Amino acid sequence: MARTRAADVVTLYASGCATEQDTPFGVIEQLFAGNTAVLEELVGIVTSHPGTVRFPPPPYALRAAQLLVEKALRDLGTQGPVVIAVDDAHHVDQHSLNVLKFLCNRLNRLKVFIVLSSAGLTQRALQGLGTSLMRVPRLLVLQLSPLTERTARQLIHEVTGSQPTEQFVRAALEKTGGNARLLWAVALDTSNASRGTPPERWAPVEGAVLRDTVALMLSAPHADTLRRTTRVVAVLGEVRPADFLSTLCDTPPDSISADLALLRTSGLLVGNHFRTAGIRSAVLQDPSFTHRAELTRQAALQLYQHGAPLCEIARMIAATGRATALWEVTVLREAARQATAENDWQTAVVLLELAHSYRGEQNVYAATLFQLTCTKWMVDTCAASSHLTDLLSEALADRLRTSAMLFLVHMLAWHGRLSETGDLLALLLERHDEDPQLLDMQLALLRKCYGALPQDGPPVPPGHVSGAAPLAFDLPLLCESGAETADTHRARAQKADSLAKAWHGEDPTTIPTLDWAFQTLRLLCDASSALPALPYVDSLFSSRKTDGLSPFHRMLLNLLRAVSAFAQGDLPTAETHARASLVQPQNWGALVGLPLGVLVLALSLQGKHDDAAEVLSVPVPPSGHSSHFGKRYAYASAHHHLMAKNPGAALQRFHSMRRLQERLGGGDDLLCSWQAGAAAACLALGRQEQAVHLAEEVLAQPGEEGTPGKLEASYVIAQTQSAKQRLPLLRKIADLLEGLGNRVGLARVQVDLARTYYSLGDPKTGRALTRRALIAAQATGSENIVRERLGDINPADPVPQVLSSPAARRVPGVGLAALPASRSDVASLSQAELRVAGLAAVGYSNREIASKLFVTVSTVEQHLTRIYRKLKVKSRSELAATMSSVLECEH
Repeated sequence: MARTRAADVVTLYASGCATEQDTPFGVIEQLFAGNTAVLEELVGIVTSHPGTVRFPPPPYALRAAQLLVEKALRDLGTQGPVVIAVDDAHHVDQHSLNVLKFLCNRLNRLKVFIVLSSAGLTQRALQGLGTSLMRVPRLLVLQLSPLTERTARQLIHEVTGSQPTEQFVRAALEKTGGNARLLWAVALDTSNASRGTPPERWAPVEGAVLRDTVALMLSAPHADTLRRTTRVVAVLGEVRPADFLSTLCDTPPDSISADLALLRTSGLLVGNHFRTAGIRSAVLQDPSFTHRAELTRQAALQLYQHGAPLCEIARMIAATGRATALWEVTVLREAARQATAENDWQTAVVLLELAHSYRGEQNVYAATLFQLTCTKWMVDTCAASSHLTDLLSEALADRLRTSAMLFLVHMLAWHGRLSETGDLLALLLERHDEDPQLLDMQLALLRKCYGALPQDGPPVPPGHVSGAAPLAFDLPLLCESGAETADTHRARAQKADSLAKAWHGEDPTTIPTLDWAFQTLRLLCDASSALPALPYVDSLFSSRKTDGLSPFHRMLLNLLRAVSAFAQGDLPTAETHARASLVQPQNWGALVGLPLGVLVLALSLQGKHDDAAEVLSVPVPPSGHSSHFGKRYAYASAHHHLMAKNPGAALQRFHSMRRLQERLGGGDDLLCSWQAGAAAACLALGRQEQAVHLAEEVLAQPGEEGTPGKLEASYVIAQTQSAKQRLPLLRKIADLLEGLGNRVGLARVQVDLARTYYSLGDPKTGRALTRRALIAAQATGSENIVRERLGDINPADPVPQVLSSPAARRVPGVGLAALPASRSDVASLSQAELRVAGLAAVGYSNREIASKLFVTVSTVEQHLTRIYRKLKVKSRSELAATMSSVLECEH
């Protein structure tokens, strides 16, 4: 326009507008706004022959207007060339279009240059104008193209005042599609956000200016259908078929297609998606988009009726902020199940919170509340506990299934609220005939973990509940008897492995999530140093199978791993995983004593007494002290005080264990014996007679002599004997510990054996046992405790330094196997045999050696047979002494 005026060209300008399409000759009036004579005559024509878009003026009135415009243009032509510019021609009123069409047929006789800009020849009348234009021989049609890099760079420089880098220009064009208005907005957003930052470090920013620009592009009065189409696509997240969009937009499909073409031309859409998330967000966040929730709900319903994926529909319902119909609750619950199957627990919680907000049919509400509580439990048990009171009310109103009610009992007990379950348990007993096997099994587990139930009356001895039956995946109730043998413990480990495999889908048996959790507690009820390693659980931590687990799963699995590492004598690993299981101690509820106890024992056996004392300062709820796991916590606390040379405090805690055991019912637990611990504390206090009496009571109990309680009692009695009497007792204890694979306890007994040999005048054997104890201690992480006990063994014979290599400490047996052979017998061993011999010498079982070396148990047995023959030894004790002697010679 400026250029034509500067060239003395007569310029007439007008702009079409959707709100003025009913105004006859509105555009013609704009063209001659400065010509009073033409306007007066035009007004006269309109006044004499009024018409609207629906009732056009008579043909002679239109003819009069056409001739008027032709005459006016001829008069203007005497002044010079005439340019008629009409913007947004697709919104020109019908009367003006007829005049423009007439002028197109007269261009060869008029000195007129017509310029029309349009979004597209979509309207029927405008298509007629296009037909007339096509007859003009000098017609020139220009299609505006996106900005090039050169022009984009110029625009960005004008907006920001800085010269952009090529990389920034390309990135900005990618975000805007070369649309000048969008590029201007991104450039201004970037300039505002990057003040003080050199252009070399700029990155395109989609901010407030872009949002306002997109809103303005869609807010023009003539853009109603385009705006509706854009908003529907934004709500859906992608372009759907025109028929589908037509229903939501209440617009004919051909108009939808035209709108989509315009959106793609403008750069807002690329293919079937918005060019950037920022552009889509700008559409959704437009303040004038007040019916967004309603439109989103309509779109979700239409998708539901067309069978779209439930997760997609659920996301749209979630975008509305609330559920308003039963079908929406159904979609949200099913989508949440799919999310949990994919380990997307946070999304599942969000969807179920939304479903829970709908208070419709009461049974559906109760089922939704239970599903929400169980899902939230997998993320944060404390957060889930906020729903337990409401869930209990629903259960007592008889709106939950038996299995759900059982889980509710477990969850209440987990948080120490077992006293609240009396009415619920009574209701469960009334339903006993529905599933007696499940009910008996679960009640037995509750008693095992938490003690007597509200309706039980006198204490029920754990493990003596009639009717207890195995689960579908064949994990029978674990026995509390102290008479379990090592084979029984290994069988338990195999059950734990089966449970873990089933949990990870490697077993065809399907286990509900909470079933897995609560049945894992069965195994952990018997967690002790006598529990063998759990190979499958260990292997999970050497893979990425734990990446997608819920926090609750990881918490339990970390504790299982800690127990497994503790059983193998790997105290540092046990400490690491016990700490990992206690990231949020409150999530353990009343069971927090178990992970705390494992961590305290792992720290104390490493000599980290200050760290153990700090762990003991973690609050334990009152209910946590009165359960089976509270007994384990008290046991760990007592042993910490015993190892920290505070036997008085240890004795008090062992007696508190006794009182708790009496409340829980049953005799002394030989896996976690208060009497054996009290005997050790009495011995440390100098009460030898009382110590022997308590120890003998433990040994008189039924059960195998290899249980931890009996071994500890035997060790106390051995300490009261003379050197000659003590020696066979300690040897027997060492053999039992070696057979159980208890390397931490074996190292302690080897120290006492070494001390005994020194006192009997056999320093050579004493040194060999000392070295063997140090090897085992360094492999297990208990070196500090062992060296402390070795400090006064023989001042004239300094404590040897072994396995100084950190790598050797981390991998028991590697340091030994890597030593150059200095004796011909050892030199005859192959490298594979050296590795097996090194691991066997520090107390690993055949199964553990096979797991570490990735061979079969049979291969380990064959290696050991050849090793015994080559070294001329008959037992692992002799093998350990021989390997220790070799190491001593090397140093």
